[in-house]
Formats: sequence, structure tokens, C-alpha cells
Amino acid sequence: MQSVKLRALRHAKAVFNQNKQPTKNRTLRFLFRSAVVGVKLIKGLLNLMKIISIFLLMAFSFHADATSLVSMKDVDEIGFSSKEIHKSINIGPDVILEYSFGITSKGNGGLVAINKFIRIYDTHSDGITFKNGLLNSELIDVDGDGYLDIKLWGVAVLTDEKEKSLGEKDVSALLIYSKKLKGFDIKEKSDEIDIWQKLKEKNGVRVN
Repeated sequence: MQSVKLRALRHAKAVFNQNKQPTKNRTLRFLFRSAVVGVKLIKGLLNLMKIISIFLLMAFSFHADATSLVSMKDVDEIGFSSKEIHKSINIGPDVILEYSFGITSKGNGGLVAINKFIRIYDTHSDGITFKNGLLNSELIDVDGDGYLDIKLWGVAVLTDEKEKSLGEKDVSALLIYSKKLKGFDIKEKSDEIDIWQKLKEKNGVRVN
């Protein structure tokens, strides 16, 4: 009789263990899958944070210590008239940049900075205009010599003789301040951006 009870107890225990094992396995699989999903989520968040950090770093480094030369607010202020705006800014040790900006009645705008005349604004449809009229402009120390340089960029809109659109083109220019020249030297520029040497005046007469 005792052996029968013992066998019955062993059988019941075996059945219980068999029923318990699948539940344990399912729990372990659930925990493992949850851990895998959690790891993937953390990796995704870390990658997203890395991308955001790189973007912010690029944006900050591009505009750090940069000063705009001419803004659309300046354009709206003077309009298409003979009026000019005059500004001055310290661009380095003992160097004050005095510059002016004006727009002609035809829609051409020029920036005069020390020894250079730069066509920075153009809405006059004669083959090339600038998108939104004005090129972006910044004073920023590009070469790390302690003096601010001129950086220009924007989009040129190209047209033919009948003012039919020929497409758009990204344009840019870089003028480096030279202590030797006591002015700006053209480092690089797109053909669509006109930059001329400003003529000096001696006794009221313009000379090179």
C-alpha cells in the first residue's frame, strides 16, 4: 500500500514538473526577447544622439564668431535708391573695417570694403541674378590669423537673352584679409560673383 502511494506521489510530482517547465521556458524566452529589444532601442537612441550632436557641432562651428555684413533688413531700409548704409567693425588687432552698401535703381547692389567692390546684390535680369536678391555674407576668421575674412555664398539664377530660365547654380567667394596689403585678397570665387579692385583717390583723381 505504501509503495502504491509512493508511486502515485512520484507520478504527480513528475506531471507537475512537466507542466511547470514550459511556463519557465516561456518566461525565459520573454525576458530574453525583452532584453534584445531593449538593447536595440538603446543603440538606436545613442545613434540618434550622435547624429544630433554632430549636426549641432557643425552648425555651431560654421557660425561661431561670425558676423553678417549685409542683411535683408539693410536691403529693405535703403530700397532701390541712391541711399547707402555705412558700417564699421573691428576685424582684428588695430584694424577697423569701414564698409558701405547701396543698391542702384536697376537692382544691382554693391559692397565696398577697403580695397574691394563686391556685387553682393542683384535682381537686374541681365543673365544672372541672385536668388532672393542678396548673397549671404559673413565676417569670420577662416585661416586663424586673428583677422576676420569675408565669406559669401548663395544661389545664382541663370537666364538667356529672352529671360528664359537656364537653371540655378550654387556660388561662393572667399576674401582673406592681408596684413601686408592692408586689405582683402581673393582666395576663391565663382564666376557669377563680380569683385573689382577699388580705385584709390589722390587729389580727387582715381588711380590704381
